[in-house]
Amino acid sequence: MKHQAGVIISILILAGCAQDYLATGLPRLQGQPVSQAVHYLGPPTEQKKADGRTTYTWVNNQSGTFYVPDTASQPVVVQNGGHPALVFAGSSPPPMPDTYNWHCRLDITAEKGVISHTTYEGDAAGCQVFSEKLKPLAMEAEGK
Repeated sequence: MKHQAGVIISILILAGCAQDYLATGLPRLQGQPVSQAVHYLGPPTEQKKADGRTTYTWVNNQSGTFYVPDTASQPVVVQNGGHPALVFAGSSPPPMPDTYNWHCRLDITAEKGVISHTTYEGDAAGCQVFSEKLKPLAMEAEGK
């Protein structure tokens, strides 16, 4: 369990830093042509037109399973290949599966081809891919 917590904390710290680039870089696209967003983010996942505006959306969804080693602090019964196994305190049971579901959605609204509004929602790990793409804009804003 200690190892699992360390891995999760490391991912969140790294992803949290990356998300700062998104928070800083995305608003810098306002007032720019939509082609600038496509330059940094790639083609949008979808686009919708309404009321003379076009909303471009980028989506990142990731899910999967990873296996985490653990050390039993008290005797426990675990499933090992469908067979129950008793694991004693201080010993190492088989790695236990843990799942993750990361997501991020960016919406950029444009009027006459010029970006007027930007928003995003999601978790740090899911938004990391977009954050890295916008890093140059964020760094420019910080004067680096």
